[in-house]
Amino acid sequence: MTVIARFTYRIQPGRMDDFRAKLKAAAEPRFNSAEMPEAIRFWRSVVPGSGNDTLVMDIQYPNLAAYGARTDFEHADAAWAALWGPQANAPEQLLGVELLEQVDPFA
Repeated sequence: MTVIARFTYRIQPGRMDDFRAKLKAAAEPRFNSAEMPEAIRFWRSVVPGSGNDTLVMDIQYPNLAAYGARTDFEHADAAWAALWGPQANAPEQLLGVELLEQVDPFA
């Protein structure tokens, strides 16, 4: 069953381009692994003045095992850790991570 890893970030004012640069670097072939996301989607609030600095990133995997394999790869890769690990001057602040499993409410 499909699994979504939802990452919620607060982007520092004026730093969206820096965050985009990190995302572009993360998409480089050197970070390809045996298990890769099926889709990545980004969301932000459209209500004026509400959550404009918050960005939600949904990363879709076919199942929990695929998510786990990709997470293991990321934790073992020093370059990935350097890109996404704690940084004093990061353009983003990770507010939370949530794992969501697709369900059929009529099953």
